[in-house]
Amino acid sequence: MSNETDTSNSKCVSIFQINLGKLRDTQNELINRELSDQYNIILAQEPYVHPLGHIPTPSNFCPIIPETRRDAEKGSVRSIIWVSTKLNTANLEPLGQISSNDITAICLKTGGHQITIFNIYNDCNDDKALEALDSYLQKHSLQLTGSDEDHIIWAGDFNRHHPLWDDKTETRLFTPRALNDANRLIEYMADWEMEPVLTKEEGPMLQHKVTKNFFRPDLVLCTNHSRSLFITCEVRECEQPIHTDHFPIVSMLELPSKIEQVSNNISYNYRAADWEATAGQHFKHNYGRTPPL
Repeated sequence: MSNETDTSNSKCVSIFQINLGKLRDTQNELINRELSDQYNIILAQEPYVHPLGHIPTPSNFCPIIPETRRDAEKGSVRSIIWVSTKLNTANLEPLGQISSNDITAICLKTGGHQITIFNIYNDCNDDKALEALDSYLQKHSLQLTGSDEDHIIWAGDFNRHHPLWDDKTETRLFTPRALNDANRLIEYMADWEMEPVLTKEEGPMLQHKVTKNFFRPDLVLCTNHSRSLFITCEVRECEQPIHTDHFPIVSMLELPSKIEQVSNNISYNYRAADWEATAGQHFKHNYGRTPPL
């Protein structure tokens, strides 16, 4: 399958999903790519957070950050969504009130349909993110799942192992504790009628840096009537940023109706400016004579 992502069709939305491992170099390398030419939405787990609190963002993207990011009890931000400025904001709604630094969400609205995308980081040692997700869905289920024209996608790093999505021959992964933890996720999937989109044939999306073993902690799940929205959902090892042990997952959705895109504002190359000439013109305009040498 071609690695080129076509964003020319305004019914299509391209999503790039990656765990950045809280690594500055990894994030810098990624955001310095020409991402807006290929992708509309970037779902990042464990982004790098500067000591002063800001999170570097790719050019031509707007960040969606958890509302609870300043709540020390909830820990550092481990989920962020970057949305291309090419998408018309009239079609987008960031979702708040999730009460977790590990979940961010947006709703795409077009032609009477809505697609809600949750970007999730689920910790290895607890289910707090899943519990926050379940609580949010219970409170807002009528708004998000009121009809068959409403779709929900869960994507992210779930840190769980189970034969349902892992290689069945990797029996070392399926300890009693691991299966018990995974069963909690499966129960939530059943409650909200979610099913896997990414197939095992697409290969693993993580290679351990030391053991070189492969794993499948990253998932893409959707409501059971939403599978037809996905044109593709694939692991792209060739687009892996430096240093991270995760491989990106790229999904292409074809929406029921077109979503309006806008042209980006002109950006200026300030490095190419003749600042001496510009300063001279400014001085002459204000003082009626050329500046002294």
